[in-house]
Amino acid sequence: MFSTLAIGVILFTLARFGMLALIVSWTVAGVLEDIPLTFNAGSMFAPSSDVLLAVIVGVAVYGCRTEPCRAAVAQWKVPRLISSAPA
Repeated sequence: MFSTLAIGVILFTLARFGMLALIVSWTVAGVLEDIPLTFNAGSMFAPSSDVLLAVIVGVAVYGCRTEPCRAAVAQWKVPRLISSAPA
């Protein structure tokens, strides 16, 4: 069951976002498995955890600021919670 789901996610990522997104997701998953992460500031792993999370968030933000992601996100329909029409 899990392998079927994993293959589905891989094929969806490949079809929707392309090979680069698939390679980046595999790289990030591999790095997250290899480097110990902690949110305990007193731990000896805290500085490497903070740097790793900052790099991953920075790459994600940069990726979403580029055109391909912006075009994909622009197609998504987001419901408006507040109407701009007067009551």
